Amino acid sequence: MNSQDMLNIYTFIPLACNFNKDEKVKELLIRCSELKSKKIPFDTIIKKYDLKIIIDTSYVVSNNFFEYEFVPRPKDVIQDGLINGKVPTELDEINSSKKINNYSSDVSKLMDKYVNCYPLLIFNNSNNETFLNSEFIQEAKDLDGKWKPIEFSFMYEMCGTGKDIQNILEAKKYFAFSIIKYQGNFKTKIRVKLRNNNHIYYSNEIDGFINRSQFDQSFSDSFLESYGSNLNVENYDYYKKRMFLEN
Repeated sequence: MNSQDMLNIYTFIPLACNFNKDEKVKELLIRCSELKSKKIPFDTIIKKYDLKIIIDTSYVVSNNFFEYEFVPRPKDVIQDGLINGKVPTELDEINSSKKINNYSSDVSKLMDKYVNCYPLLIFNNSNNETFLNSEFIQEAKDLDGKWKPIEFSFMYEMCGTGKDIQNILEAKKYFAFSIIKYQGNFKTKIRVKLRNNNHIYYSNEIDGFINRSQFDQSFSDSFLESYGSNLNVENYDYYKKRMFLEN
């Protein structure tokens, strides 16, 4: 993975769940079936747990379901029944449908391919089960020595996205996920920033290589604009923070 762009990392399918010793990576259909979960009301305040976040660099795994190239959402498509503020013609409807279908197809093809990854371990260091509803991104140190995101996490939320479903991590056990192992011409320190139920955790730091262009966030306005009125333009700052797990 030698990416020139900051990537959208929003699919987190476990490699293995609730294990406490060496574990073989399960087949895709088995991964999800082994998850234990519980429905928690949205307004429940969940405390910060004693979690350890570990990037395991002792070996590399291949995994898919990553949008490993940045694919801009199409412009000049029908949104809220209009296209560029006007009622669409029949030709507009045909072209809009083609653009949206091509975009979905391009993303699907990317996510079918496998890339090299490091395992990311989440360890429950407490004596009680904990609830996981996590998002995570990778960060790296720039030339100024400050930690900055090299990925973002964004999925437009609609009804039924399951944000009230909490996965159960048993006491003294692990969940394993995967993060992309990047390549590039800039040697730096890398870590994972994880948000679990609005609490922030950081992993260990590792040595790695990226391209400095992965720090560029200039695309964010056009990326959010492509969702049309589904995202209130007055709340763009909120969505930008959410993309980088800042709230």
